[in-house]
Amino acid sequence: MTKNWQRIEDLFHQAGDLSPDDRAAFLSVACVDDEAVRGEVESLLSAADSGRELTNPLPSVVFRPGQWIARFEILAICGQGSGGTVYLARDPQGGQQVAIKVFPAFLTSEQRRRFLKEVQAASLLHHPHTVAVQESGKSEDRDFLVMEYVDGRTLGEAIPSGGMAVGEALELARMIVEALVAAHAAGVIHRDLKPSNVMLTDQGCIKVVDFGLAKLTPLNGDDPLPASMNTATGQIIGTACYLSPEQARGEAVDARTDIFSFGALLYEMLTGERPFDRGSLAGTLSA
Repeated sequence: MTKNWQRIEDLFHQAGDLSPDDRAAFLSVACVDDEAVRGEVESLLSAADSGRELTNPLPSVVFRPGQWIARFEILAICGQGSGGTVYLARDPQGGQQVAIKVFPAFLTSEQRRRFLKEVQAASLLHHPHTVAVQESGKSEDRDFLVMEYVDGRTLGEAIPSGGMAVGEALELARMIVEALVAAHAAGVIHRDLKPSNVMLTDQGCIKVVDFGLAKLTPLNGDDPLPASMNTATGQIIGTACYLSPEQARGEAVDARTDIFSFGALLYEMLTGERPFDRGSLAGTLSA
């Protein structure tokens, strides 16, 4: 993170001079290639807006191996993204390894919605091809989720430059589809299906992860989320290369948006290329 600090600082000051309505559009373009940097800038802006003193302006990695999050011992840092930092940890109660997703210290309203949605989605999903969330909590002023640890790599890391063999791609695709079918049956639309949100275990099993952008739809007439946690129509959510047309236009979405993203993902699995990537946010959304 140190090497990114100058960029984060510059973007923080540039975005700080904009109105709240213009910040999201600015960061979407400025950070299209780096979700972790965008998450840091959003956290700093949220802290500044709340009037809190930024004594530690780069607070993402606050836990180190050997330290503890609640009762969990940190073993390693697995990675970072706009949603927070993921750690490998050990649960002393059973001795098993778990993954802990720790959210930024100063959550924006959108990050708070993502956290609560991920907790809510986890309570609805129970499937072998979706990652299991075991519990949530708070430590050192950080919200966190405790999830099953997936020993493997992202699908993005597994796709070779020329694409996968057809048989291999179809077998993995079948497991992704099973996860989506189960999610949709539970009223959960992922809305951010992409290679980095699909894990491939060392045993060849698929796990769909990160439901922080999910839309939770009512199955019995009752909305599972309060209105303040639902995303307003007109807001673009997701990752540009995999957005359905209705997502790109900021329109209401249903389960078909995941099917579109799955098609883009399958294309990449077979060819090694993103079907709508034009090198810029505007060009990609247009395509």
